[in-house]
Amino acid sequence: MNFIFTLVLWVLLYLGCTVAKSFVSNQDWLTAFLTGQVVMAFTFIITFITGFFYQINVRKQAKELANKIKKLGKEVVLYEKKYDELKVYYKKYLAEDYPKLERELFEKISENNPKELIALLQSYPELKTSLVFNNMIDRIDKSIQQIINCKLNIDDKVEYLDNIKCDSWLLLKPHN
Repeated sequence: MNFIFTLVLWVLLYLGCTVAKSFVSNQDWLTAFLTGQVVMAFTFIITFITGFFYQINVRKQAKELANKIKKLGKEVVLYEKKYDELKVYYKKYLAEDYPKLERELFEKISENNPKELIALLQSYPELKTSLVFNNMIDRIDKSIQQIINCKLNIDDKVEYLDNIKCDSWLLLKPHN
């Protein structure tokens, strides 16, 4: 709204110079008011052109920001889906597959056949529990961090978009 007030100010000053010109007979005052009119008209035109391009630029920024927010929202959904898939995979692994492998390993140990035990360990490297758990925790942590980062980024962009909508120099507020 400040844009309109500024333009109205320059128009009122121009009209003031025009009205004042009609009441003076002194040539110096007439020249001063005429110069004032020219300055006010020039300032009005510059303000109008600058404001016009400012309006276009801010609307473009708001649209780009809204699109980025939508894109980040889709990324959050994707990361949450990936996280849910990881949870299902690890639940299955920890509840079913790993105990089965461990049972098989202990059976081979109890058979007292070292060759089969070595072959089993080589064919099931995921029996190294600390590595498996570290890898699992790292992957889950990475997924959670991606979700958090996207949500924080969305919050920042929404706040910035709200600030754009509050800009007092805009004639019309941008839509979401």
